[in-house]
Amino acid sequence: YAGCVGPIIAYNYGNRNPKRLKKILGYNLRFWFFGTVAVEILGQLLKKPLISIFIPNPEQSPIYAMTLEGLTIEYFAVMFSAGCIFTMRMFVALGAPKYAAVLSTMRNFVFRLIMITVLPRMLGEVGVWLAFPVAEFLSCFVAATLIYVNRDNYGYGRSGIAYLMQGTPYPGDEDDSQGSEEPE
Repeated sequence: YAGCVGPIIAYNYGNRNPKRLKKILGYNLRFWFFGTVAVEILGQLLKKPLISIFIPNPEQSPIYAMTLEGLTIEYFAVMFSAGCIFTMRMFVALGAPKYAAVLSTMRNFVFRLIMITVLPRMLGEVGVWLAFPVAEFLSCFVAATLIYVNRDNYGYGRSGIAYLMQGTPYPGDEDDSQGSEEPE
């Protein structure tokens, strides 16, 4: 999904349409929230049948209890993961890959490495299961911060101002009479 919405964002950014960008972001944030809540509910409802596919005698297996506890925790990462992935794709589509790269590095390396190192030492087995959701939550916080900080650069903030869309002419739109004087 996030890969498919990128061209729509890029087109409207290139077309200098901040109102449409704001509308697209609003639709996507609602889709992200309600879609991930639905996935969370389904995941929590279906975790026992899903585990029993891989563990034949669930009542007799200590792995079943551990996996059940882990999936209960792990499904909470879905909402944060989806938000981060959408934000990275959005910034690439807006021509700001450095923000996507920062978020990707923080998400896939820094936060995960810190959480997988620290949380198991503090919380034991539960810390292993919590490492990924906590790292995703922190990444989602960084993503929300990047979205907020750049709201007036791309026009999706309340003001509707789009600083990066103003004063930059399209290629070919420059006035050729300036700078290309004919010799007298």
